[in-house]
Amino acid sequence: MGWARLASALGYALEGDRQQVLNVLTPDLRDAARWDDIFSWWMADSFALVGETEAALDSVERMIELGIVNYPFLAEYEPFFASIRSESRFGALMEEARRQWNAFEP
Repeated sequence: MGWARLASALGYALEGDRQQVLNVLTPDLRDAARWDDIFSWWMADSFALVGETEAALDSVERMIELGIVNYPFLAEYEPFFASIRSESRFGALMEEARRQWNAFEP
């Protein structure tokens, strides 16, 4: 059920429907995202797309904490992060992702 709700939030975000995104991303769904890396990423995408900058950055921070550290993609190519890339906090988060990316050993 959580994935379906999150998918609908992302759909609303792609349509630019901020209010529907906020209606779907309820506190219980936000709490669930704290324990799943992809869930956190989709939350970050949804929030970023509708201009919820702090919530998007909180989700980016959590996804990095959970191990999504593909620095090159996140920093430059993740299309839904375009609206938050200029934020200083995003830059700091990308520095952490870069640090972890560079330390990664397969």
